[in-house]
Amino acid sequence: MPPTSVHLAFKVSLSLIRENQAVTIETLNIKGMIKNHKLAQAVADSAWNSFVTKLEYKAQWSGKTILKIGMFEPSSKNCHVCGYHNSELTLKDREWLCPSCNTNHDRDINAAINIKQFAINNLITSGTEGRACGVILKRESHEVGCPSFQ
Repeated sequence: MPPTSVHLAFKVSLSLIRENQAVTIETLNIKGMIKNHKLAQAVADSAWNSFVTKLEYKAQWSGKTILKIGMFEPSSKNCHVCGYHNSELTLKDREWLCPSCNTNHDRDINAAINIKQFAINNLITSGTEGRACGVILKRESHEVGCPSFQ
């Protein structure tokens, strides 16, 4: 990881933890993404795993929560407004119009909203499973990290 990437990962992870009680991220299949020659350089340059490690460390140290959702959640393909599932959406489609509610979606913004909602729903429905700060609990395809919201 180049020094500028290390510095950027440090600054962004610190900012996210300072400004939020919880941060939601999607688990990604980095090895699979690197096999795609079109994505390989961008994925390698992003140093995603290193960023997530920094984020988790800072969250644990600060008593903040990291919420993770599985990589197979349809975060890009579901309309965050009405729930319509667009099975025809491809990676090339950066924007799409929901045929059910006519909402125009930016793929990445729609995915971010859905990722947040999936994680919150999982946290709410996780019942009274034990949680300890710094421990990441796996539940089905989701992972939920420490502490409870107050």
